[in-house]
Amino acid sequence: MGIILKGKLYCLYCQKETSHTLTYAGHPLSGESYLRKIRCEDCKTVIELDRIKILELYGKQIVKRLLTKPVRLTKEIRVDLTNFIKSLPIRIITKSYRTAKEVLEIIKD
Repeated sequence: MGIILKGKLYCLYCQKETSHTLTYAGHPLSGESYLRKIRCEDCKTVIELDRIKILELYGKQIVKRLLTKPVRLTKEIRVDLTNFIKSLPIRIITKSYRTAKEVLEIIKD
């Protein structure tokens, strides 16, 4: 799930402050989104960040999320076991889809 923001930044090519579009990739709800590219709206110059570096950072965050998952699941079970059991089948199915979607978003052109 990508995020697109608009803002005023100083453009090195225009030599002035102009409107820019910032595109983020990753998992924004957990605070794990990464700046993917910056585009000047005046001169249309695009600065893209290295996908390999973004994947390295994302990989570290995936490991962290996997290691903390048992603790988060235990908290959910303690709060509401019935709701946890009801939601588990759909969560198992959709989690792999959502994770694959995140990775594809980062590696796509």
